[in-house]
Amino acid sequence: MKAIRRIVALGAGPAGLSAAWVLARAGLDVTVVEASDHIGGLAATRERDGYRYDLGPHNIHTRRTHVLDLLKARFSTDLLGHNPTFRILKRGTLVDYPIRGLKVLSSLPPWKVPLAAGSFLSARLGMFLHDSAAERSFAEWIQARFGSVLYREYFHDYPAKVWGLPPEQIDRHVAERRVAVLTLTELVRSVVLGRKPRLDHPEVTDENYYIRQGIGEVPRHFHDGLVASGGRVLLGRRPRRLRVEDGRVVAVQLDEGPDAELPCDALLSTIPLEELVALAPDAPRAVVEAAGALDHCATVLLFLKVAAVRALPASVLYFSDPAIRFARVSDFSAFSPDMAPPGHSLLCVEFPCLVGTPTWSSSDEDLCREAVAVLSASGVLSESRVQGHFCERLPRSYPRFKIGFGGRVAACLDYVHSFGNVISYGRQGGFSYANTDEVVDLGFRAAAAVMTGGVMGQTMGAWFKAIQR
Repeated sequence: MKAIRRIVALGAGPAGLSAAWVLARAGLDVTVVEASDHIGGLAATRERDGYRYDLGPHNIHTRRTHVLDLLKARFSTDLLGHNPTFRILKRGTLVDYPIRGLKVLSSLPPWKVPLAAGSFLSARLGMFLHDSAAERSFAEWIQARFGSVLYREYFHDYPAKVWGLPPEQIDRHVAERRVAVLTLTELVRSVVLGRKPRLDHPEVTDENYYIRQGIGEVPRHFHDGLVASGGRVLLGRRPRRLRVEDGRVVAVQLDEGPDAELPCDALLSTIPLEELVALAPDAPRAVVEAAGALDHCATVLLFLKVAAVRALPASVLYFSDPAIRFARVSDFSAFSPDMAPPGHSLLCVEFPCLVGTPTWSSSDEDLCREAVAVLSASGVLSESRVQGHFCERLPRSYPRFKIGFGGRVAACLDYVHSFGNVISYGRQGGFSYANTDEVVDLGFRAAAAVMTGGVMGQTMGAWFKAIQR
């Protein structure tokens, strides 16, 4: 097997940079290619008018202790432990989230309480009688565990807003990834005894952290370490073709300019999976069609400069009402006081949408007027304290998990990983619903797969898949 020395990584977000950092420190020749003019991807932190801001809230809450230990060692006192608070605007009232114990019932109209309890118990008993594999959609998965009444009250409207799909068309993957399910024993303890429930879920932990200067410090750490170890990052360069010989990618051809072709012994890709498929020569028609059926949600982020400290009644507010176009509002200064000038806050208002829709095309001024009017009418924010605004538009903020997406993703990954020296992974490269800590971990695992070069005759992609388990 040919020795692996030259690595090309596509995408300079935390997934690509974390792998490149490991490989460069191991003495390999690493080049990262990034189409934009900045590193970080969706985990970038930007600065404007004295404010620092992330592209949406990036609260660090992880059970990946090796990633957390690295962050603690690197950032020390700049890794701030904090206790974020979350609330939902429901029927004009702010309700604490997650809704636990008796609050699940007290937040409902009195006449719905017996209906919700009966529906919930019926669903839990039904879990013993039906095959859960038959639940294909988000709606089916939730109703099978919480009942139809609680589903309509707490689960229907928000995912429909975020993904722009009826929950009956959203894959169950979203629920499995983000919704913790209490056992009946824990539920009784929570409701009757008032105890905080124990949740066995990979995304649920009580430890919360934030980096003082923003989440962009994470990719910056990997970038600086990569460069110090002799690696390089090419910004503003877009790949246009993969050169393949004997079933392996031997070079990445870039747009015009220096280094128009980058030879490689291994290719790591964190760019959108459908874009990687398009770079490959003569991809099978079925794979091209599968890639073409993958799409992404977009988000317009409206930032409000507010003359107040802790301007919101919680760190993060959720708005599930379909009549309100935005879904979530976050206060960065509640995560770190260094994100805003003294005496001020910067609020991030998230408008989920699709590229080309009216929300995507709305002017910054219209979105500001709309958001401030809703927040003011809800008693959340005084209009007089808003001193300015600006927007960022993200064309690919979340993969869009339509029912059946898993088969399409598998077809694409099986194809690109059939090249013996390619790994596609990360939020976009793996079409996954992943937080920053998870994509950093995936970067470490991708680097391990490269350094082992595949084992027992497996491609690097197959070996990478195996070591994720």
